[in-house]
Amino acid sequence: MNTLKVFIYTLFLAVLAVLFVPQAQASGTDSRCTVVSTGQYSSKESCIKLIIDKKVLKPGTKDYVDGLSVSDPKYNLDQQVTFQVVVQNVGAEELSDITIVDTMPQNVDYVSGAGSYDAGSRKLTFKLDKLTVGQSQTFYIVGKVTNAIAFGENGYVCVTNYVQASAKNGLSVDDAAQFCVERPVKVYEPVPVKKTPATGPEMLAIPMLFGMGGAGVFLRRKAGK
Repeated sequence: MNTLKVFIYTLFLAVLAVLFVPQAQASGTDSRCTVVSTGQYSSKESCIKLIIDKKVLKPGTKDYVDGLSVSDPKYNLDQQVTFQVVVQNVGAEELSDITIVDTMPQNVDYVSGAGSYDAGSRKLTFKLDKLTVGQSQTFYIVGKVTNAIAFGENGYVCVTNYVQASAKNGLSVDDAAQFCVERPVKVYEPVPVKKTPATGPEMLAIPMLFGMGGAGVFLRRKAGK
């Protein structure tokens, strides 16, 4: 196979990978379109469109991201996690009676946020009366990582926070944000070392000096007799 054929084959595989490998979804979108008559021989398409975007705060920064992988900074036990939810109307008509339901992941307790929280279902629910064309609303939800997480062999566990929004117009969208929690590093206190009496040559010389001193006194006394 010559160089040109190898290049064409490699390019073909790359195109297939782009077309058929699933891509990460940055936000949830739903739309409904209808054809509206504008005259005897003309018409136009009118669409309603709702978008919801769920993000999580990256630890140690002020940046909200779509999700955190195992290679990103991780959260710790008993640490608070902040989520951002953005709801947008990007269609041609006003949206009304919008209900947003956010589900807290296991081992993450609800701390604060808009609406009403049900501890049994772990769901936070809040409503928007309407969203005008081009309008968006941003909400923040705070949770806290519990200290009862079962870590895997790798020393971390990843959890996902889900959110869903539905409107009276029949639209329904959802999105999610993942983050990971790492096992705390155990810090061992140093064991105190007991000191043993010194046994070097300098210590052996001390009793020898006492012995020599005693012998000198004995000799002086004998000489004086």
